Amino acid sequence: MRYPKLVRTAKTPVHVTIESEKINEFNERETILDADFLCNWQDKSQVKYTSKDTAVTVSGSAYIDGDIQSDVGNLTGGFVSIFGEKRNIYAVSKCRNPDGTVNYTRIDVL
Repeated sequence: MRYPKLVRTAKTPVHVTIESEKINEFNERETILDADFLCNWQDKSQVKYTSKDTAVTVSGSAYIDGDIQSDVGNLTGGFVSIFGEKRNIYAVSKCRNPDGTVNYTRIDVL
């Protein structure tokens, strides 16, 4: 069975750099993905009130069609460059079809 693509109108350019969780002999993380994609970008901002002051958190999600790194199971750590800003990745989700294939990849950033 063929499943519909859920990310159809991906037109926003994004540069994704994902680093490995493992540290090499030079105490550095190796880059496992450094590529440009087209994504559907969704911004989100929220205000958190504390007893002393106010903090504003700006975040967003990039929805990229397909599996951006098929030979690696879990993707964590790294950053994306979008609209001239460099943002840190805090979560990557591979959203799957019922047959187990990856429909789209979601990258959540701060």
